[in-house]
Formats: sequence, C-alpha cells, structure tokens
Amino acid sequence: MSVSTALGVALMGALGALSRWGVGLATAALVPSTFPVGTLVANLLGCLVLGTVTGLSADTLPASVRVPLATGFLGSFTTFSTFSVESVKLAEQGAWGLFAANVLGSVGLGLFGALAGLTLGRSLG
Repeated sequence: MSVSTALGVALMGALGALSRWGVGLATAALVPSTFPVGTLVANLLGCLVLGTVTGLSADTLPASVRVPLATGFLGSFTTFSTFSVESVKLAEQGAWGLFAANVLGSVGLGLFGALAGLTLGRSLG
C-alpha cells in the first residue's frame, strides 16, 4: 500500500463520516421519526454507490480512485454497503453456503454484539 493511497483512504474516510452525520441530521429534520430513517437512507445510498463503484471497470475508475472512494468514503459512510455487495457477489458465484453464513452471521452476530455492548455499557455507566 502506498502512502498516497493510505492518505486518500484517511481523507475520504473523514469525508464519509461527516457525510453520514449530515445525512442523519438532514433526514431527522425532514422526517422526524423514532424510526432510524437516516441510517436507512445512508445504508441504501451506500449500497447503490458501492455497487456502482464495484461494477465499474478498472479503466473507468482506476484503483487510485476506487480504493479511497470505496474503502475510505463508503467504508465510513456505511459498512452495510460493503456487507451487501460482498453478499451479492457470493450469491452470484453460487456460493450459497458462504452467502447464508455471511448474511446470518453478520446480522445475527451483529445484533448479539449490539445487545452485549449495550448491556456492558449500561452496567459500566
């Protein structure tokens, strides 16, 4: 990994995080709700954009742009996009066992991790 790639990922990561925060603020102002609309919007946008970036050829979008955009910006904007694209790719390859393990493991273990973390945090605080 080159220093310029690492700096690109870091800079784009910062921009992605700020964008994610902005989406949350904007959607909360536009659609006041107890449902996490901002998270849903960020995840869906991230899935669409990462799918597009992944689908572009190396000639259209070279690695020097693809890596900071996909890993940096979209990685901090939402990791759900990465999970979704990787799951679709497993399904396209016919790797149904890996697809199921990824979906069930990520969602199930993610929910368990969230519950465990909330429980731990509440007990400490």
